[in-house]
Amino acid sequence: MRKILIHCAATLCFTAVLPPAAMANGTSDSPADRHHPPFDGKYRFRTIDVPDATGTAAYGINDAGAVVGRFFHPQLPGQFSLNHGFLLKNGQFTTIQYPPAPGDDSDIAETAYDINNQGVIAGGYRIGHGFNYAFLLEGGVYSTIPQPDPTIYVSSANGITDAGTIAGTYISTRISDIHSYLLKQGNFSTIDVPDAIATYANGINNAEDVVGEYIGSDAKQHGYLSSGGSVTNIDRPGADTTTPYGINARGQIAGAYREAGATHGFVLASGSYLTIDYPGATSTEVFGINNKGEVVGDYLDADGRRHGFIAFPRHHAKNQEEGRGSMLMSPFSQ
Repeated sequence: MRKILIHCAATLCFTAVLPPAAMANGTSDSPADRHHPPFDGKYRFRTIDVPDATGTAAYGINDAGAVVGRFFHPQLPGQFSLNHGFLLKNGQFTTIQYPPAPGDDSDIAETAYDINNQGVIAGGYRIGHGFNYAFLLEGGVYSTIPQPDPTIYVSSANGITDAGTIAGTYISTRISDIHSYLLKQGNFSTIDVPDAIATYANGINNAEDVVGEYIGSDAKQHGYLSSGGSVTNIDRPGADTTTPYGINARGQIAGAYREAGATHGFVLASGSYLTIDYPGATSTEVFGINNKGEVVGDYLDADGRRHGFIAFPRHHAKNQEEGRGSMLMSPFSQ
């Protein structure tokens, strides 16, 4: 498939300052969680805050611990975009800012959703108040994922495998409905949950198992796993909604659920749910999980500010120096 290649513009980098260690627990509040948790239920959390940002969210993490997401900034006069993507690698932040076409000064907002073990980043961007587009960032070069035909509008690339297979969402312009897609070696295919009103693909692993959400014929939102040609519902018992966002090579699924007006993160492994709540947060969501079981997401503090985070399972983090403490970002001069 043809790609539109545009060379990367200059980026901004930041260094990390690590304060003293802090440890907190994920909570396991259902009988299934208590009997078969995927880990021992305890995590080390590290906050990720972009300096001067009004909010930060972490969406994807690879096995080397590189994290991608987006941060929000104050709106300037005449500016539409409020966010840009970021890459956090080896303690440094790099801003992901899709370069406009020559002579075009349009405002662009970006989100980086996933990063594979080759360092290729998948995401989406929006020009002004216009359409959303899917992009890849590889070796410093941005490429927009083109539409496979005039009736399909690809709006996001939400997950990417090590082989470069992409999962995301598109809109059909013929009847303006929403579908999931798989883009593999230039071949575009649709993923739809049977009888769904709309289907969204949020994450993919190297086996090309896809997780996401759909609106069913009951007009309610549900989670799903598409694997080997079959689709399985993912609905956490007692939850109002369940949204899977990521899946790793071991089949562990990360996501968020809403229950009794509160939002919690979760990891689903071997049929059991482990609830993950950032300590002291009013809301927690988990968006990505790597093959080590490390998860990333965001949380709201008591003042309503959004922060990103990375959490290390205790069986892994207790032996990892990087798993200690919280992370605050400060700029450095180039």
